Amino acid sequence: MKFFYMYKLHRIGFRGFIYNWFKSYLSGRRQAVKIGDKLSNSAHITLGVPQGSVLGPIFFLVYINSIFQQNFKRRVTAFADDLAISYSSPTMFDLICDINNDSEVLRNWFSKHKLQISEKSKLMFFNFMSSTPPDVELVYHDPCCSKFTMFCLNKTYVSNNSCHPNCFVIETVPEFKYLGLWVDCKLNWSVHTNVLKSYFRCVVRKFHYLSQICTPQILRMFYFGIFHSKLSFGICCWGGSYLNKLKPLLTLQKCMVRKIYNATRRSSSFPLFTRKNNSPNYRVTGSYSLRRTDLLYVPPFRTTSFMNSYSIVSRRLLNRIPRHVKDTNAQFFSRSLS
Repeated sequence: MKFFYMYKLHRIGFRGFIYNWFKSYLSGRRQAVKIGDKLSNSAHITLGVPQGSVLGPIFFLVYINSIFQQNFKRRVTAFADDLAISYSSPTMFDLICDINNDSEVLRNWFSKHKLQISEKSKLMFFNFMSSTPPDVELVYHDPCCSKFTMFCLNKTYVSNNSCHPNCFVIETVPEFKYLGLWVDCKLNWSVHTNVLKSYFRCVVRKFHYLSQICTPQILRMFYFGIFHSKLSFGICCWGGSYLNKLKPLLTLQKCMVRKIYNATRRSSSFPLFTRKNNSPNYRVTGSYSLRRTDLLYVPPFRTTSFMNSYSIVSRRLLNRIPRHVKDTNAQFFSRSLS
């Protein structure tokens, strides 16, 4: 691992003392396994990245970055350790050949980098006309496996059986959860909206009991934490689906808002959405999100001398003054805050 990392770091431009620092950081690492009161002997770490460190994710990105430079047939996208390849071909046979070609590229890359593909990998065919996916069996072969061939049998594309214990069949699915979004083969987002609807119904049921013991300010915090965050996640992708799929979500959102302000079921929800709350509102002051609008922006500092300077200390002291004291001297503090 150390020498392979050093080669990659050298290729991307690390030189001199920083290169030697990374070399010493990756050298001489050992680990042991503890089960109960038993501790195994320590062994040298030859693969992987240091766990629980700030540099761990950075090393991982450096390690896998070369996968995007491979000769893939189609477009490759990735987020952290989740990788997806999208295909588009005029015929099904060309599509399967492209997939098998990229599987061979992945197999060689994983073998070179001492990695193993996850058996949770899925295959999805996007088709807006047909409701049944094509009958295709795609086998991912282990690097230790021999070459395989593709042949057509009764209009069904079949590969030979896996010849290694680590070979597995990539399952063909009609929908799949990718990066928190349920993507279906027709891209109508019916599965994702149904999952959200089931989750929101459970939240509304629990929110009904919370509304009897909590104040509106606390209920708003729960709403933005467990409801609005789920509703707004990825909405730029699924928010343009059909109205009949979005309307149940809007109904549940209105129900949540009525619970916050203890309104009846028949009352209009529009005034509740635009209603101003007496609780501290969130506002961006400078480059920070502060809970109070009367707080001064404190710029970041890296040295002790700048931290003890007048521009920093005065702002921090003014922010510590209680609000009721500022309200009694509103005219003075209005000039100070300006």
